[in-house]
Amino acid sequence: MRKDIIAGFSIMLLAGVLGASVAMATTAVHRASGGGTVDWPLARVTYGFTAEIDADGVVTGEAEFQHRDLGVHNHVEITCLTVIGNDAWIGGVIRESNIPELVGVQIVWRVQDNGEGTGNVDKTSIVVPNTTLGDCNLMPALGLIPWTSGNVLVK
Repeated sequence: MRKDIIAGFSIMLLAGVLGASVAMATTAVHRASGGGTVDWPLARVTYGFTAEIDADGVVTGEAEFQHRDLGVHNHVEITCLTVIGNDAWIGGVIRESNIPELVGVQIVWRVQDNGEGTGNVDKTSIVVPNTTLGDCNLMPALGLIPWTSGNVLVK
């Protein structure tokens, strides 16, 4: 009986350790997410995105852009994320669009998390098309403007 208890305990302990290892392997090292509206000089754009990179460098995420004044809607698969401090460079491929020519176009943009509360306005860059996969790893110098409304979280 005692051997059965010890064997059962050992199996539970091993399962717990293996389960924790799997959970740790898939835990995000960095995350960037946000949503809101930016009033650009020529257009109002609504952004929504979430991106993660794990310890193995695997990037997952999605983004949605609605260029309201132009009537353009894009859905993006995130393939690249670089986080330095409160800044994140995010890249991906447009997978769905109401403009068929945009499907397959690679993009990159930058966001900045300036904290919460009054006076702490988050920022974003324009979305730069026709980039190469991994351009966010190069951290291009993309100018930032304040979000009109919304929030960005970079960790």
